[in-house]
Amino acid sequence: MKSKQSKLLNRDFAPEFPLEWLHKDLHLASITAYEQNVALPALQTTKELYAQAKEKGLGPEDMSAIYQFLQSGKA
Repeated sequence: MKSKQSKLLNRDFAPEFPLEWLHKDLHLASITAYEQNVALPALQTTKELYAQAKEKGLGPEDMSAIYQFLQSGKA
């Protein structure tokens, strides 16, 4: 998180690891959890938030753009 601090403070969301890639990884993790019969409610909530951010056009931005989405009050 320390590496993202200056980017967040400067509202620099240029992609290093796109939000849409993280959403994909969260989705794959949720499938694996389901297949193993493991409940991960925080994972589901996080995946939903990233899906909403992606729907608002933040998919190509850096994964830290979730901060921008949450600050917007649209979550």
